[in-house]
Amino acid sequence: MKLSPLFLFLFPLNLVAATLTGTLKPSAVNLGNSAILTLRYEGGTTSTVQQTTTPKNLALTLVSSGEEISLVNGQKKISSTFTYKVTPRVAGRFFVPAFKTNVNGKEIQSDPLPLTVFNSDGSDLLKNTDTQPPSALLRVSTPAKRVYVGEVFPVAMELLGRGLLGGGQLPVPQVATEGVRFTRIRPNYRSTRGRSIGSAYYPIAFLFDTGAIAMKPGKMNLTFELDVIVQDARRSVFPERQKLHLTSEPIELEVIALPKENRPANFNGSVGQYLMSASAKPTRVKVGDPIELSITLSGQGALDNAPSPEADTWDNFKTYPATSQIQYTDIRHLNSRKTFQRMIIPTSPTLTQLPTLKFSYFDPRKEQYVTLTTPPIPIEVTGSAIPANPTEPSSAPNEPQTAENTPNIRTIKSAPGQLAEIQPPLIARPWFLAIPATGLFAFLAAFAFRKRVEYLKNNPDVARKLHVERITRKTMRSLNSPETQNDPNAFFAGVQLILRENIGITIDRPAEGITLKTMKDSGLSLPNESQKSLEKLFEQDELVRFANSPEQMDTQRVLKELNRVLRDLR
Repeated sequence: MKLSPLFLFLFPLNLVAATLTGTLKPSAVNLGNSAILTLRYEGGTTSTVQQTTTPKNLALTLVSSGEEISLVNGQKKISSTFTYKVTPRVAGRFFVPAFKTNVNGKEIQSDPLPLTVFNSDGSDLLKNTDTQPPSALLRVSTPAKRVYVGEVFPVAMELLGRGLLGGGQLPVPQVATEGVRFTRIRPNYRSTRGRSIGSAYYPIAFLFDTGAIAMKPGKMNLTFELDVIVQDARRSVFPERQKLHLTSEPIELEVIALPKENRPANFNGSVGQYLMSASAKPTRVKVGDPIELSITLSGQGALDNAPSPEADTWDNFKTYPATSQIQYTDIRHLNSRKTFQRMIIPTSPTLTQLPTLKFSYFDPRKEQYVTLTTPPIPIEVTGSAIPANPTEPSSAPNEPQTAENTPNIRTIKSAPGQLAEIQPPLIARPWFLAIPATGLFAFLAAFAFRKRVEYLKNNPDVARKLHVERITRKTMRSLNSPETQNDPNAFFAGVQLILRENIGITIDRPAEGITLKTMKDSGLSLPNESQKSLEKLFEQDELVRFANSPEQMDTQRVLKELNRVLRDLR
């Protein structure tokens, strides 16, 4: 739309503040269907948006993008629209992740959107009614409502369920909110007595005790998620295992940025309450002998990334990088003790003490920066000083010249001899003639490559067939390696990848949502023996990935069954 300069003068156009909003339609789908996510950036244009996190059980595919310019009430509105298809892989409650974009150095972010996924028959495993309470619940609590960036805070997670929850090693809830991490990679858990939630009784209960750290400022909704397998005997006389995706209720948390005022120059980002001590041994040394300096930081806070305290200067000392070891004094890893070992070497006998060490941190209780210092450690150094730039001693200036150290004088040649070898001209050298041919070969190779790309673009079936064959070859090589066969999760992930790709191309469906039920619904029939092998492969994959089955895995038998299925699919 073109506007005249006079119109622009009489009706000035104001650009609205930039925003990124998302809508999800529908907000509830059956397993096997997809929802449409529409992201609209208003107040300008942007060429791309990015996910803040990668969802585990949701596949997001970009469908289209475009720009719009409109005039509403004398205001010019410019917007960019991005449309994604959201395809769930399992039933449960999910959050479609927030998206972000950068405009003029400023990051703008949308809100996460909830999505409910029912079973393919429309039933809801997590529906909370009086007759059918949820089969499993994930409850999270924390006393923290307001924390500083880098401050640790406790988190209690409770997993409630009926029947069997997994097997072997229990899966751990994960943080679904960007900018937050656990203090422990795998929190400890313990089993407790059953709980009653409303009218529902859950005989199985697990408690996870851990801590968390917020890494960026702002208001956020703290959420956690977990994939778990339950076996609820209420729903059937012969209950089947069901995989559920659990999401905790969001917890409002305000994260405050650290103040810039009065920030010490040696501040490294540590937040908490700490104590520092230092010792050295031995304290009586000679010049050039090493001294082992031991520094200990302890208190409440995250010390895993804290560097060694430093002195203002290390004059007359040669120093080496410090090594460190950290110990945690509680199960949540909120309190810790970190010890640094550092080797220093005195280079002057005038030294009488080690320099003062400094460590600065932010105290969230006092809401101010604190600098810890160590008292000087007295030492006694004997011997001669080490030169700053030691060199080899030179010979005495008055040393008499002898036959051994007198250089020989060579006479001038009467004939210079051959000064250089005359090379043939470039036109007579083979490599020079090959240079023009190289350009021709490069052009032909590029032309052939372009034709191949155009052919695959016009024949997507051929391109997909080549893609599936390439993935199958590469993954089969990996499955035959001892490293992959010793890792059940990696082994069956490769088996499932090959099955999904080959079944998808056979029934002409996307490989991401392929399951055993999808193949049965497609009407594709396999020989009886191959059908049994296929069902067995899917069953073993679920046992390994979700139930952590401790049974011994016969990889050669699995590969034999896989090859049988692939042979009949082709």
